[in-house]
Amino acid sequence: GGGFHLPCRIVGEFGYQYQLYCSRGVLNTLFSAAELVPLTSCSSIPLDAWRQAPRISLRSVANDPALVECCNCHIPIPSESIVVSSESEEENQAPELWVNSGAYILSHRDREVVLSERGWLTDNIMCAAPNLLLQFFPNMAGLQPPVLQEVRAFRVHSGEFVQITHVRNNHWCVVSTVGCESGAVHVYDSFYKSLTRELIHVIASMVHSQSTELKITMMDVERQSNGSDCGVLAIAYAFDLCSGLNPCSARFNHSGIRLHLANCLEQCQVSRFPVLGGRKCAPRKPRTVELHCSCHMPEEKGDEMAECDVCNVWYHRHCMDIPSEVFGEAEVHWVCKRCLKTP
Repeated sequence: GGGFHLPCRIVGEFGYQYQLYCSRGVLNTLFSAAELVPLTSCSSIPLDAWRQAPRISLRSVANDPALVECCNCHIPIPSESIVVSSESEEENQAPELWVNSGAYILSHRDREVVLSERGWLTDNIMCAAPNLLLQFFPNMAGLQPPVLQEVRAFRVHSGEFVQITHVRNNHWCVVSTVGCESGAVHVYDSFYKSLTRELIHVIASMVHSQSTELKITMMDVERQSNGSDCGVLAIAYAFDLCSGLNPCSARFNHSGIRLHLANCLEQCQVSRFPVLGGRKCAPRKPRTVELHCSCHMPEEKGDEMAECDVCNVWYHRHCMDIPSEVFGEAEVHWVCKRCLKTP
């Protein structure tokens, strides 16, 4: 039967496509998937077995979080391709296409999700939207496929950017530095009012601030009217930010935003989502996040950190390769590599 030929040892399912990865978690293509399956040998894999295989989450190289377009892992290419195939005629049939543009491919199943009142926007749709926005706002940084968050492969941005992200495994929001002072970031979330550790870490990795702290503000945007519109509203917020508009001052027409998104994706055109008028937004106090180490990242749950006795900077154990005895019960003085090199 039909199948997908993959000359790589690790593959990920992305929408209705299969994409390539290397063993270090570095991307081989411009798109990635949230779930990966390691393959130890080259063979023909039935689609049912593929879908039931245990999933793992890979992380990109910590010191090089930027997305790469070519595999640089130097893994020998197998002599034969891996084939993910289906034994049933029904599975071999490709989903009927709804949109096939140069920026994205969507099926009629995607269209049904977009137009369904309770449809949760999938990775496939949420990757198509920023690709569409990039066609009209080519100078706006960010707008990367949100699935890159799973492999921590978002590009680092020093200027203004707009990025759709996901939190709590089932919710979409927008992170942006548009209109922010240096060292500050805004989060536009239609449901939650607090930051998760995961989102703080994602924000810090995108900004990669050289300062010792980062200020993150949860902005006062209009709340979603149901449990499934977060993705649509995130795309609406992203469009406003790219257009120089303030998403917080908009009262969106919730009964028309899904049809508007469907029309934009289908016509490969983008315009502002329908609004019913303006709204007053209250100012919010920023949360200050301390940044540490040579990686300029916050402390994470479970991190082991040690303070240099010379510069008094806290370092992650895995970043500085700190000896285990430093974390023992006995007090051990420790000096970081930077201070050791300083005469």
